[in-house]
Amino acid sequence: MAVGQRCVGCQVIADKQADLAKNLSEDEMRGMKVALIPVAVQAAAEAAREATRSRTTRD
Repeated sequence: MAVGQRCVGCQVIADKQADLAKNLSEDEMRGMKVALIPVAVQAAAEAAREATRSRTTRD
């Protein structure tokens, strides 16, 4: 038996794919993968980028 169920993560991925398709050429879309990452991982990556920028501007 199969049932339909909405997955919020799948919806976010579909929305991002549609957005990219509108804004990128077919060549730019080729090989593009959309994935979800945990918020904590994204925040840590952003903090690391900011720390790198801060060090670069001070040097």
